[in-house]
Amino acid sequence: MASVAKREWIYEGVKKSAYVVRYFDETGTRRSKQFARFKEADAYRKKVESEMESGIHVAASTAATVKSVCIGFLDHASVRMDKGQIGRSRYEIYKNAINRHIVPHLGAKKIKDLSWSDLEDWTKKLPKLSTRTIESFVVVFKMVEDYAIKRGYMKKSVVREFRRDSGTAKVKPIKTFSAESAAALIRTASERPAGKVRRVHAVTECCVHIAAFCGLRYGEIMGLTLDSVDIDNRVIRVRHNLTAWDLLKGPKTESGKRDVPMPAHIGEMIRAWVKEFYVDNDRGLIFRSRNGGAVGQGNFKTHHWYPLLKAAGLWDAGGDQLHFHALRHFAASAMIEHGLPLPDVASLMGHSKFDMTLQVYAHPIIGGHRRHAAFERMTGSLLSAVQEAPAASLPSPTSATLSLPRA
Repeated sequence: MASVAKREWIYEGVKKSAYVVRYFDETGTRRSKQFARFKEADAYRKKVESEMESGIHVAASTAATVKSVCIGFLDHASVRMDKGQIGRSRYEIYKNAINRHIVPHLGAKKIKDLSWSDLEDWTKKLPKLSTRTIESFVVVFKMVEDYAIKRGYMKKSVVREFRRDSGTAKVKPIKTFSAESAAALIRTASERPAGKVRRVHAVTECCVHIAAFCGLRYGEIMGLTLDSVDIDNRVIRVRHNLTAWDLLKGPKTESGKRDVPMPAHIGEMIRAWVKEFYVDNDRGLIFRSRNGGAVGQGNFKTHHWYPLLKAAGLWDAGGDQLHFHALRHFAASAMIEHGLPLPDVASLMGHSKFDMTLQVYAHPIIGGHRRHAAFERMTGSLLSAVQEAPAASLPSPTSATLSLPRA
């Protein structure tokens, strides 16, 4: 138990006094903290006793600030990145959230003293960002908190509770292509506008076809190497993903490694690209810029994708543009629409379970006209059986049969 004692002494001829709270922490170490007034000391005593009883007490003398814990977390994340456990992009996300949005607001606070209201005030003071973006900062802070708890800097999880209580932002469904809009995009991609550089047009056309027909992500397309495309057997072997930092890494999971059937016309597109535009590089990457650098996703979006949407008449003046990734959604939905079993589609998409494929990609076609068509087939089949059966073979009403009231 904690105790409060009055302490008196003389300093340079002046009599002074203070109130000291003394206690032994959970490790048996003697702790003390001094206050000018008894009321403050007694309040702290009660707080210590309550925390000790709940098992969440951390001594003030050993308490770390949010900033110091964040520094330790980033150092730990850097080591994990060097070991290949997380990617560079993931580390940069952590670093950006911490250095720009967490430390400037809460860095000086003792992490053990964080409260729900601190977090609420913090999220309100953040710049005008989307709810989804702010939630991503909270997720990073939760990871920092987990790091702190494991190392004894704090005992009680506050950020996790705050995230649970504040709820999860609704994810806006990705705007997808219809068969008509996809056809318009593919048709436009095959036509090189006057003045368009042939190399720029060629890489745009290749990317659109590989995404729309094979369902590859942009990073997977840029990560294709000469030995991963088997034109003769019409197979794309997805083994790598090219990151925003031009690093070639494997998929996040083993299911991401997959062999995808390649339509013959895509094989010919890639063959033509390699013959005319391939730039020799030590990794054998097929799609590179003229100087051998990466075709960055931001550059592709601005100089390839957006002009293509405008030319195809698919530009949204309201700003809700179709993403390149929507072609992957279209490919998966088209596979299901044309009768490919869900487990096969999941495998081709690189998903470990087909329920993920169903939730992410199949919902636009599983509902709507597919349901109506299924009900029409079911109804038609049953009515045909009723109409074709002889009257004598139809079951006669029994006492267990429901009878409708006569009009």
